[in-house]
Amino acid sequence: MADIVLITGAPGAGKSTIGRLLAERFDPSFHLKVDDLRENMVNGFILPEPPWTAELIAQFALVRRTATFMAQDYADAGVTFVVDDTPIPEMFPDQYSTLYEDPRLTRVLLRPDDDTIMERLRHRGGPFDELLLELGTDVFNRELAKLPTDGWNIVDSSGMTADETADYVLTLL
Repeated sequence: MADIVLITGAPGAGKSTIGRLLAERFDPSFHLKVDDLRENMVNGFILPEPPWTAELIAQFALVRRTATFMAQDYADAGVTFVVDDTPIPEMFPDQYSTLYEDPRLTRVLLRPDDDTIMERLRHRGGPFDELLLELGTDVFNRELAKLPTDGWNIVDSSGMTADETADYVLTLL
């Protein structure tokens, strides 16, 4: 049996970077960016911003069921599976409830400070980063405050390099 790792945090926290680096430390491994699943929707994709509409919540629920199935199926086949996803909207724990129950799961919440997040957003050049910079960290801090943190390993990666953060997360497995 292989490990399953669920990494979450605000945009710019380093979820995808750490997820990829962590997966590189296992053979075999798979790294799934849940945003990629959502953004592969050809027509009907809804940008994840408040207000959380019923259609947006349904899109998140669908990709999270898919991510859960993939994680468990790959882990059953001996592949370490790393999922990265933003913990919005607040139904995040309910939408991952099946994965939360899996004893192979390690949950990691990346929680760098606000200045670090803003600096990372300025330098990464993603498709929605201008919007994220305009919104600032307050929106995401309010959303993160809704996430129950019981069972989560909270990692302040502000003073760490990406490799140091991945190495630290590795010690949590």
